[in-house]
Amino acid sequence: MHHVWRVILREGLHAASLGFGELTLLGRLNRSCRRLHDAAWRAIWRERSKTCGSAELGRMLRLAVTWGKAAHVRELVAQQGDASVLLQALNDEPSILFLAVKEGHVEVVRALLEVGGREMVMKTRDNGVSCLMTSAFWGHLEVSKALLKAGGRELAMMTTDDGVSCLHNSAQEGHVDVVNALLEVGGLELAMLTMDDGASCLYVSAKNGHVDVVNALLEVGGLELAMLTRDDGASCLYVSAENGHVDVVNALLEVGRLELAMLTAGDGGSCLCISAENGHVEVVNALLEAGGRELVMLARDDGGSCLMTRFAELLKSPYAAV
Repeated sequence: MHHVWRVILREGLHAASLGFGELTLLGRLNRSCRRLHDAAWRAIWRERSKTCGSAELGRMLRLAVTWGKAAHVRELVAQQGDASVLLQALNDEPSILFLAVKEGHVEVVRALLEVGGREMVMKTRDNGVSCLMTSAFWGHLEVSKALLKAGGRELAMMTTDDGVSCLHNSAQEGHVDVVNALLEVGGLELAMLTMDDGASCLYVSAKNGHVDVVNALLEVGGLELAMLTRDDGASCLYVSAENGHVDVVNALLEVGRLELAMLTAGDGGSCLCISAENGHVEVVNALLEAGGRELVMLARDDGGSCLMTRFAELLKSPYAAV
């Protein structure tokens, strides 16, 4: 690899003569031997960026973003006397900001926002996914804060075509620090947003057993949030009981108690029925402590009780005939 750089420096190869593919190759070489060749790479990058049009500038920006080179992004900005050229490049490559966000390159994100500002940060993909939703999904706290600073509450409240919010994404993946940052901006209104099927951010976090996120959401949304159900009637308590997340079940019961425990799904099944069916003993005990006899006596629409449900499951066991 070293000989490539020796040839470039010895022969005085002009950076403007380098094609995009060659520039990409040099960048890869530089990543492999950064300390020896970073100065040479920066010189070539600086010279090449003086002569490129908006289309190639967009490709160079993509390279800088891919490698997390905030300094290169700022150099490209500084060398363009007219910011409209750079804005056009960003419009030609709308995924550049999303790429920086996904990779968690916070300094690159800030450098891009210095140019594109609010207009850039409010752009979405065809399905309505925003850059904040992307950072929330991957758990990039500092990137999320930078985006919120640029886009504010309006950005935080955006949803996809099927109703998914940035808070849904972070809650689903268990990124509690990002959840807290989003709640500071969006508050109860953000916490109460639901997907097209009625699933709340509390529902998706309870389903995946993220107890820290559940507690953060309950602190903001309380009983009102806990009582939200999906269109099929399933509550956050129902889905956490179904999956055996006893810590989440206890956190939800502290807020909802009997009122929450008595909610039933579309078939009339209770959280006690589904936890008994799946054999989650600790969850069953927690639910019985909250709901007692009244909860035990709830029956499905077909008349089956939690006891009958569990007995039917035992009959399916290979040991039932022993």
